[in-house]
Amino acid sequence: MVVLVEALRLVRGGTPPLPGLARAGGALLLAACGFLVFSGTLAPAAGKYPGSSGDTRVHRLGSFEPSVALHVRVVAAFGIVFLVLAAWAWRNRERFPWLLRACGVLLAILVAQMALGEIQYRTYRDVPWGVVLAHVTIAAALFGWTVGVVTRLWRPIAPNGT
Repeated sequence: MVVLVEALRLVRGGTPPLPGLARAGGALLLAACGFLVFSGTLAPAAGKYPGSSGDTRVHRLGSFEPSVALHVRVVAAFGIVFLVLAAWAWRNRERFPWLLRACGVLLAILVAQMALGEIQYRTYRDVPWGVVLAHVTIAAALFGWTVGVVTRLWRPIAPNGT
């Protein structure tokens, strides 16, 4: 994502970084997203092997319930930081319309990820591999999009036509 943003800056040109408050919010968002992905790997790693049948549990990293509880708290922290950045984007939508659109896409990815996580949690006894694969894939998209948004906060791309 960073290479893509820099390539677009090379083609279109760049503009000065966004205000320090937005960049600090972006840095917090990226840190929260990194911890979100990390804590999201702990929950299944602590429980039974995804896709296995019956009550077979492979205890590798702690226990399942505390890992899920930690992940839920991290989701909440990410959500709070995201909402603050999205509110800032809404207030500054005239100056930075791309940021509001980027927050909208991030919200859509987050909602899809949370829905799949809930399905995965509710089908814990017999988690379909397709759900696990989709959940991991969307987690990668969530992290990648977050990296792209934060990169653009620090290294904005000039609008089309300039």
